Amino acid sequence: MNVVIEDESKKNRRLKSFYILVILICIVALAIASILQLKIDNRETKTKLPQLTEEQLTNYKMQFNSIFLNKVNYLENNSYKITKIKDEEEIVYLGYQKKETKPNDYELNINIPYINIKGEITEKFNKQIKDIFEKKAQNVLNTTNENIIYTVNYSAYVTNNILSLIIRSTLKEGENPQRDIVQTYNYDLTKQEECGIEEILNLKEISKQEANQRI
Repeated sequence: MNVVIEDESKKNRRLKSFYILVILICIVALAIASILQLKIDNRETKTKLPQLTEEQLTNYKMQFNSIFLNKVNYLENNSYKITKIKDEEEIVYLGYQKKETKPNDYELNINIPYINIKGEITEKFNKQIKDIFEKKAQNVLNTTNENIIYTVNYSAYVTNNILSLIIRSTLKEGENPQRDIVQTYNYDLTKQEECGIEEILNLKEISKQEANQRI
């Protein structure tokens, strides 16, 4: 078990930033046209995104990139009980790892996690992870002369009996623009059910306005 112990205020700021990022990713994944678009009396009113300085943009980018350290962070008190798939592994474990380079064909740096909890919901999560990330890695390994760069990294947090897993992959194929895929999974360890974004917002006392502004 990797336990991260840090200053309380720093821990809370870092955790809040993490959950705000999770909110952003899930909203995008649900294909919401605009997170700042509100319906009032059946009419749509669009609000302009706040203007950010170059320094703010750089800081947010650094915060986002610093999340993906391929480990589990245990924050605050937890009292959950789970049945593991693999007794010797953590609640989230590195299930598929590969770092390999074949000139002119591909460059891989893959760290794919799986949730180490028995149950229908976590089984569904793990199947999605395999279908999205691991199968893509296998496809890349079978390519030739396409000059593909593919990376996958993750971070997991356990706080207030909620497990949050965020996985990020980047894909660069030849001269094509780089693509980013980010997938999130939130699981209530005590209720043994999927946890929604609004529940996480309420849990961390983050307002929708604050999340929207940061996004």
